[in-house]
Amino acid sequence: MDPIQKAFQEREKLKEAEIFEQRRLTARKTQLRRFKKNVLLFFRCAGRTKPFLYIQKFLRFVMADLWILNQSPILWLLGMGLPSFYITVLVVPEMLESPTIAAIFSFFPIILAIEWFRWIGFRRILSKLSFSVSGFESFYENRKLEYYQWFELEVKIQADRNQEAIEAILESFCILSKKLFYAPYADNGVDPRKPWIHDKNLILIGSGNSRIALLLVRELLQKLDRLHRFEASVPAVQIVVVSGPIYVDSLSNQSND
Repeated sequence: MDPIQKAFQEREKLKEAEIFEQRRLTARKTQLRRFKKNVLLFFRCAGRTKPFLYIQKFLRFVMADLWILNQSPILWLLGMGLPSFYITVLVVPEMLESPTIAAIFSFFPIILAIEWFRWIGFRRILSKLSFSVSGFESFYENRKLEYYQWFELEVKIQADRNQEAIEAILESFCILSKKLFYAPYADNGVDPRKPWIHDKNLILIGSGNSRIALLLVRELLQKLDRLHRFEASVPAVQIVVVSGPIYVDSLSNQSND
């Protein structure tokens, strides 16, 4: 073949191949975008379903109740190790003949079962309170609320009688919260969190994260409920989010316990 014509033909073939490759890449990118869009749409729709919301709330409770899970190394180890362990055991069920493997295999489901009962108890306390509580659900359901995110809160207790007993409950809560308020702020800086204090007007002010939210229910609202059932004293409790959230790192979130 004439070298001149061969050069032209080779150029045309390469151009056609380049155009085809560009079209193929464009089509692949379009398909990938559509796939991502459909996946996001699926999870967005699934995220609004009651089962998904229930699981999300339960996991948030577990992460607050078992606070040690919030430590990054433990989360990383669990995230990497647990799936591999359970998949391996399911593929090779003979491994369960070992008492150690069987115990490890059963441990985490048992922990989740215990936490589920604790979660049910937590929700039951809220639903069975003998006085009205406003503001807690909006605080607790806030998507930004977690172990490292802190909000400044104001808790107002309305009291008809037994003010001294209520003050004792508030003082106990302030003392207990210090155990969950963790170590001095990292690098000796100014701690943006506020320790819990109360005044004679039965107003509590302090910072709270997901753990403090559980403490509010178990050590404040539940005790006020017992007092109110014994003798009508607390017609209502109001919880107001003053500001937040602010991020406090892992080092400053270590418990003093």
